[in-house]
Amino acid sequence: TADHIIKERLQCILISHLHADHHLGVPGILERIRRLRGEEDSTCKERITLIGPIGYDAFLDELESCMNFEWRKWVLFSPADPDSTSAHGPWNIKAVPAVHCPNSWAYVIDHERTQVKIAFSGDTR
Repeated sequence: TADHIIKERLQCILISHLHADHHLGVPGILERIRRLRGEEDSTCKERITLIGPIGYDAFLDELESCMNFEWRKWVLFSPADPDSTSAHGPWNIKAVPAVHCPNSWAYVIDHERTQVKIAFSGDTR
């Protein structure tokens, strides 16, 4: 089920850009992860990595100030950076600038053992 995948397997969320249709559902997913993993009042043992445009963490901070949403306890925000690669087990994620709006990103995800490579972009021109 979707809850099983969210609870047991989801490790990383990628955000391509800050248009509402590409990021407004993320806080709900993050809250669902927290509830499913039973980490109501403590730091999650396995943090979710959230990679996205600079400034998305400020949006989550604003949300935190309005709601009981202490996201920094269990989410590791990493600004998209074309000069670095994020490793998640055998998967490596690299951000690549996208042509869409300011601070837009595409991602290249590759598996170091199988040579499988996936490219993801939100919207591009």
